[in-house]
Amino acid sequence: MFIRLNAVSKEFIDRDFKSPVINVKMIDLNRQTIPLYKRLDEKNKKIINIYE
Repeated sequence: MFIRLNAVSKEFIDRDFKSPVINVKMIDLNRQTIPLYKRLDEKNKKIINIYE
């Protein structure tokens, strides 16, 4: 989704022999991406409330 919005500013790939490959993408915050984060935040809050 973030690639389609052209919001990925940098991408790092970390390879280590002891751990699996980690792919980290830096996402810009703008008018298009903030609503996506808001939805994720709401889902996370629901999950936290279940376990409390």
